[in-house]
Amino acid sequence: MRYKVKSVLEGYLTSYYYFLEGRSIFLSYDGDRTYLSTDYLDIPGNKLDIAMQVFGYDGAAWKLKLVITKDEDPKYNNEKNYCGTIIKNQTDSLKETADL
Repeated sequence: MRYKVKSVLEGYLTSYYYFLEGRSIFLSYDGDRTYLSTDYLDIPGNKLDIAMQVFGYDGAAWKLKLVITKDEDPKYNNEKNYCGTIIKNQTDSLKETADL
């Protein structure tokens, strides 16, 4: 099934690696702690694989918000929220399988 996935990553970051369904996703930077992307993905089944590694300053918090919609069903709107804190080695990671 085809989904539209809007990603919003917020935080004081120096770098990141971000993957949806095994595909590397580039997020554009708005100049004020926020990175954005909108992607169209063909996702088999009803699960979305998310993997991310963020880098930044010790103690910096980050938030990832996903807004997922279906092409065939404009009423479908699924929101996922994740958060974390960059630790002593200046990195944090997320590996999740989200139900759609």
